[in-house]
Amino acid sequence: MNMNLREGISGIYVLTFSGECIFANKQRQVDNFLAEALEILPKRLIVDLTSCSLLDSSGIGFLIAYHNKLKEKQPEARIAVVIGQSNYLIRKLINLGVFNRSGIEIFKSISEAEFSLSKG
Repeated sequence: MNMNLREGISGIYVLTFSGECIFANKQRQVDNFLAEALEILPKRLIVDLTSCSLLDSSGIGFLIAYHNKLKEKQPEARIAVVIGQSNYLIRKLINLGVFNRSGIEIFKSISEAEFSLSKG
């Protein structure tokens, strides 16, 4: 699993995950990354899962926990997840509403997510 955080257009940050995103066995790395990302506190964040071939339940938990912590500090903050043509498991989780119940928006491309987040 690789993680990369960069500033995109209009102050929207893009957090990209690639490879097999198995968070369960990388908890220390994930916790450190979460602490660093929370210091930046972007009001708008895109999580790019298009290059993620697998996302475990700990990964889903990470995204929801980050979203909740960010919203505690900045209630107006928004997070969008880009799935592209991601694997079956990710699509299944989305269809079940796992992300939607937490208020995380889902998009098929970064450009769609950037357009939506740049409006508000």
